[in-house]
This record gives sequence, structure tokens and C-alpha cells, in this order.
Amino acid sequence: MNSDKLFIGIIRAELHFPGCRSLKGRRKYLRSLRDRLRNLGLSTTQYGNADLIQHAWLGASFVSGTYSKVQHMLDKASELFYNPEWELINVETDIITPDSFEKED
Repeated sequence: MNSDKLFIGIIRAELHFPGCRSLKGRRKYLRSLRDRLRNLGLSTTQYGNADLIQHAWLGASFVSGTYSKVQHMLDKASELFYNPEWELINVETDIITPDSFEKED
């Protein structure tokens, strides 16, 4: 297997929902965002403390055989995190290869 032909794009974001007064209200926004990310072809997960009503951390990933495709998808995904319905506290992206992982002996 030629691992230099596999690229993994990761995007992580911290979101603040100042108008939300319940987990149900926040969940509505997160579900919509996750659906839009999935429609682009990204896998998503919520991580961090899920009990905070006005904060959420969301991660998504995309895998491709070309660096440029991964970069393009991360750029499109980043655009979705900018939305007037919430505040984007932080967003980070990385592109890694399987060679980035340490191999166990």
C-alpha cells in the first residue's frame, strides 16, 4: 500500500450559541450543521462536554487520495461554520497522512 497517496483532513470547531436556553435548542443548530457537513461527504462527531447548553465542539473529517481535494473540502466545510445563528469561537484544520502516525513495534 502506498500511504503517501492518502490524505486525511480534520476540522475542529468550538461554537457558542448565545440564544440557546436548552440542550434541545442547541441540538437543532448542531443537527443542521452536521447534516450540511455530511452532505459534503465529511464524517462528523460532537466531542467535549455535551452538557453545556451554549457551547459545543464539533469535529469532521474527510479522506481522499489527493491533497488538493482534501484542502478544497476543508475550505468548503470551514465556510459552514461561519453562520450568524451562532458565534464561532475557534476553528482549526489539519491535513495528515497515515505516515503521521507512529507505528508500534
